[in-house]
Amino acid sequence: MITYFSYYKYIIMGSCKIALVLAVAFIAIASVNSYRCYTCNSLQDKDCYKPQSPNNSVFYDCDLITKDAPCAKVSLILRGTAIVTRSCILRGETCDDIKKAINERHIELTWMTDCKICKGDFCNAD
Repeated sequence: MITYFSYYKYIIMGSCKIALVLAVAFIAIASVNSYRCYTCNSLQDKDCYKPQSPNNSVFYDCDLITKDAPCAKVSLILRGTAIVTRSCILRGETCDDIKKAINERHIELTWMTDCKICKGDFCNAD
């Protein structure tokens, strides 16, 4: 036979379990950063030189690459042509890593003139 006391005990315990599950879910969601970055290359898209906007620019959810992947905007000169690229990069990658990758691929006559790495939605816009 269920008494009023045991009935309320089950309701309170159930409420505590639900609150605990919700708290854990909130912490898990809040601890994962997923950034959206503009992705373009001025060799294929002349508007890549211009500041980007979510209304008319291509962007990518970097979380599909790796968790907490930042955005980058890299300006370089390739065989006398100025190029701008915007993209997601791997978490932990630096501008020096990007420069080293260019040098390792023996891309002749290439100079990186600017490199910006940032974390946040659409932070590589300008």
